[in-house]
Amino acid sequence: MYGQTGSGKTYTLTGGPERYADRGLMPRIISSLFKEINSRATNSSNSSSSSFTVSVSYFQIYNDQGYDLLSEEVHLSLDDLPRMKVLEDESGEVHLRNLSTHVALTEVDARNLLFQGDTNRVVAETAMNQVQ
Repeated sequence: MYGQTGSGKTYTLTGGPERYADRGLMPRIISSLFKEINSRATNSSNSSSSSFTVSVSYFQIYNDQGYDLLSEEVHLSLDDLPRMKVLEDESGEVHLRNLSTHVALTEVDARNLLFQGDTNRVVAETAMNQVQ
């Protein structure tokens, strides 16, 4: 998301930590995705063989540079995270180099990856945050 400091981007995406009802878009999408997968798995006939794999990536663009927030490398600051490169091929397809992907077998796995990425995010405060 892109927008003015203090406009509610993080709250909209991740929600409030105190109440389940205050969860944001990402936790709701994760829940909805796994409900749909489970519904299709239980409602499919024995003759159809559907298979689903959920992969999660999480990156942040900060000062025009992309960072992999789920990197398994040890990092103490944003500068320690691998920098992601956005590449475009001849046909206009966008590819993200140095972005890790992680398989989430369950909704809990996906939410834990979301939490891990949130922990690695950089949040910068400006003078705008101090206006009440």
